[in-house]
Amino acid sequence: MSTPHTEIISQAVAAQRAGVSATTLRKLEKTMEFPLRIHLTTKRIGYVADEIDKWIEWKIAERDQSTEGASL
Repeated sequence: MSTPHTEIISQAVAAQRAGVSATTLRKLEKTMEFPLRIHLTTKRIGYVADEIDKWIEWKIAERDQSTEGASL
């Protein structure tokens, strides 16, 4: 469940935080590889900041797991 202080961020901020373009963010979302948007109004969407942060942590863990034992 959500907490009373859940931060909602814009698509531009979510893309910047994730280090991808807004176009890439939408592509990742369509393939279920990125947290889903929240429809705030008929013309405005947002993302849960904690979900974006968890996605970033997951990508770091994925990277670390794939390079485990490999010399850089």
